[in-house]
Order: sequence, then structure tokens, then C-alpha cells
Amino acid sequence: MVTHSSPNLITLPLNVKANIKASTAANAQVKPKDYYIRDTLLSGFHIRIRASGKKTYGIESKLSKTKEKISITIGDINLYSEKEARKRAMELLLKIKDNIDPRDEKLAVQGANKNLLEVLEDYLESRDQPLADKTSNGYRYNLKTFIPKLAAKPIATIKKEELIEWYQAAKNKPRAAATTFGTVKTLLKFSQAMGYIDTNPAEQAKVILGRFKKPETIKAFIPLNEMSSFLDAFYELADTGAITTTMRDYIVLLLVSGLRRTEAQSIKWTHVDFKKKTIAIPDNKAKRYLEIPMTRLTHDLFKWRKDNCKQSEFVFAGRGEKEHIVEPKRAFQKIASKAQLTHGLSSHALRRTFATICKELGISLDDSGKLLNHANRSVTDSYVTRSLDYQRDLFDQVVGMIESKVEIKVNKKKTYGLYNIFRVSFYGADEGLLMPEIDSKSDSYWN
Repeated sequence: MVTHSSPNLITLPLNVKANIKASTAANAQVKPKDYYIRDTLLSGFHIRIRASGKKTYGIESKLSKTKEKISITIGDINLYSEKEARKRAMELLLKIKDNIDPRDEKLAVQGANKNLLEVLEDYLESRDQPLADKTSNGYRYNLKTFIPKLAAKPIATIKKEELIEWYQAAKNKPRAAATTFGTVKTLLKFSQAMGYIDTNPAEQAKVILGRFKKPETIKAFIPLNEMSSFLDAFYELADTGAITTTMRDYIVLLLVSGLRRTEAQSIKWTHVDFKKKTIAIPDNKAKRYLEIPMTRLTHDLFKWRKDNCKQSEFVFAGRGEKEHIVEPKRAFQKIASKAQLTHGLSSHALRRTFATICKELGISLDDSGKLLNHANRSVTDSYVTRSLDYQRDLFDQVVGMIESKVEIKVNKKKTYGLYNIFRVSFYGADEGLLMPEIDSKSDSYWN
């Protein structure tokens, strides 16, 4: 019987030590597997010879504090001479010895070459709580429209002098200039925090320009001393059909709920729960699920629309592409004109009016913030869940304050306060519910 001994296994070394010279890389043989020629003079400097035939200079070391292993390719042997590669290797290894990661510097260089529009996308993506699409698109629009040349430059090349020159030239549109400058300042501050730039030229420009302020704007709302005039005009226009029932109900809802325009407009019937007597607002600016309780008034409002309006996916159906109403500018103009209000009306003006009433009633900022679904409520408040009944009582207080401003005449004398006026006049509630004061003695809220 003939036997054969096992063949000798040849193990190729992964590391070869040598004094790397100018000819070392060129003379290194290509082998079936990748291997390294590690320099005996400069620890960490090497040549990598790949099985494919590619040969590159590189370094390998560890950060002094974290002991994290760092491998960096310097470049192809045909692009770098041994002397150039050794010099670069010494620079990189010294930084690592000082606990500086050269890879971070590479990212910083890449960041410095980004323009403001690219930085904006980084900024939006980095946020834990995403901004509303409308807000994000507004930032993009402002950069492209009001500061296009600077927005296209690498951020590292933007100088304070350029920002000052741009701002002074844009003074004919002060609000747009102020808003855009604020966006630029925020993006450059973000870039500084990311290590893309060392200083923020917008902060420097701000100092030179003086204390930077946005132009004062009139924040429209209905003052309480004008509420009676508003209600009188609103009631008359609604009663005569000068404004549609859809606009009427939309305005009532905004006034007594404080909802944002987009939140109210986009309510679908699937969001309305008559059994639980709640309204869901899943898509809102705060980016968190919102459920608000119905009051007697809002319950009657939704019930009336369900029974009397042409059925649609949306509670406030419209004729446009969105299939729901948009800002009822003409209705607001009619009411403001007839009531001779100090300021114009808008959906947001009604939200401010709601907030003002909450303050007048002494409702705490935490509670009013909950009702208004503010995105920046305090951290403490995020651990507190208000019951729907508790919230309903607060909403009712707002309704009561509004209805206390209804002007009526008794024995030819003006007096104020007619509660349940909306329910009876608009939504078919029993006239016996009209009363000069709030009935707080009922055992059951819904009786």
C-alpha cells in the first residue's frame, strides 16, 4: 500500500517589516492575498499591496485616549513619492498622538465646501423634532429668493462684509431681509457647531449692523373691548347668509378652540368621534397626536354639519384641489369691515384671541399651552396629562367669556351676556337654553 504525505502548507505573511525607501513600493511583489510592508523607522507608516496589484501608502495608529484604531490611506504610489508619503504620514501620526482624529478634519473640509442650501438640509435632518413642511419650504424659498448668490457660495468663503452689503441693499424689503438674515445666522451657527467653520460671520455682521431686530409687526387679534362689535357683525352676516354656513362654522370652531388654520381645515369625519365626544388632530405643527374634547357647542356644531351639509371626506369641504376650505379672506374682510375692528381678521388672529381670553381668565400658561398645542411646552408639562373633562372645562370657560360679550337690550338698555347663543341661533338647540348667566348646577354635563 502506497501512502503520500500531506503537502506542506505555505502561509503568506500579512505583515512584512522593512525600511521603506523610494524603490520599495515599486519592487514589492504582488501576492495572492493583500499584505502590508510596515516601516521600521516610522511606526504606523506602511505600504499596502493588494492582490489586485494596487499599491498604496497609508498609516495606522490609535488615539491616545480612546485607543480607537485609525487607518487612513494616503494615496496611490504613482501619485505620491516615498518622501511625500512619509511627510504626510508624519503629519497624520502626530495629530493622532495628540488625540486628534484626522478623519474629522476631512469631514470639516467637506462641510466648509457646502453652501447654505446644503447646510440647511443637514440642519433639518439633524433635528430630533422635524419642522413642519411649510416651515422648511419657507427657509428654502427665502434663501433661493432673497439671498441667492451668497446661498450658493461655500460657507467657508462667506464674509461679514458680504452679509452687511446684502442686508443694507435689501432694506426695501425689511421683513424678508430680517427673516432671511435670521435663517442665515442660524445655519452658520450650526455650521460652526459642526466644525465646518471657525467663526460665524453673521454674528459679526450683526454686531456691526447694531442690535439686530425684526421689524415690529402688528399681531392682529380681537380685543375684548371689541368682542361685542365682532359678535354683532358676525351674527348678522351669518344670519343673512352674507357668509356661508361653512365659513360660519369654521370661524366659530377657531374662536372657541384656538386651533391652527391648517388643523381646523383638514379635520376629516373619521377624526370626529361622537361616541367619545372628541376630535382628533393627527397632523399638527407640534408633530404629536392631539385629541381635544368636544364642548356642548362644538358637539352641536359638528352634529349640525353632519346632518345638514353635503357629505365629504372633510368636515369643512371646499371646491379646490385640497377638497377642504382655505383661508376665508372675504368672510373675514366682511366681518372686520362691518364691526369696524382696529385690526384685520385672519385665522391666526382668532387663535391669538383665544390665547388672550385664556390669559384674561387666569388659565395657567401650562394649561393654555396644552389647549393651544404649543410645540415648546415645558419639559415638566410633558409628564402631566390633563383629563379630557379638565380640558373641556377650560374650553367652556373660553366659550363663556365670549358669550358674556354678546350685546342685548333689556328695557331699551344695553346689557351683555347671552349664553348658548351660538347653539340656539346656528345649530338648532332649544330656545329655552338661552340664559343671561351660565348654568353650573346641572348634574350631568350632556343633559
